[in-house]
Amino acid sequence: MKVIDKNAHISKPYKMKCLIQNLEFEDELHSQNIEDNLPTIDLVDTINVHAVTSFYYTINGLKVEGDLQFYNYRDNEWSWVDAQFLTIGSYLFTDHDKLEKITQVDNTNEVLKGCMLAVDTNFFAEGYLVRWVDEYY
Repeated sequence: MKVIDKNAHISKPYKMKCLIQNLEFEDELHSQNIEDNLPTIDLVDTINVHAVTSFYYTINGLKVEGDLQFYNYRDNEWSWVDAQFLTIGSYLFTDHDKLEKITQVDNTNEVLKGCMLAVDTNFFAEGYLVRWVDEYY
């Protein structure tokens, strides 16, 4: 699980949103089937609302740990890219089936108070399609 800012909004089905810190185990999340590009629903598997990290990245205003992955479009191809490797000028997939250009990639050596969230597939944080990958998951 990766730390995401506690004030980040997470997309729920039917275009609803809620703060990540208000999610609970087995809440429904808006997810995306990458194979056929159709929206789907996933459930929260695990959540820790008292997580912290001492180094984080800010991607277009969203504060996350560097190894949270974003669905990224660059050089005419889609791929999952860790936040720490995203570049200004590439694009992120949004919860409205649109592309949004990356205009901010900053790293900060300060404490980020956030939440750790685990789901089986992916989810939308502040409107961007993200996922966490754990080698044992």
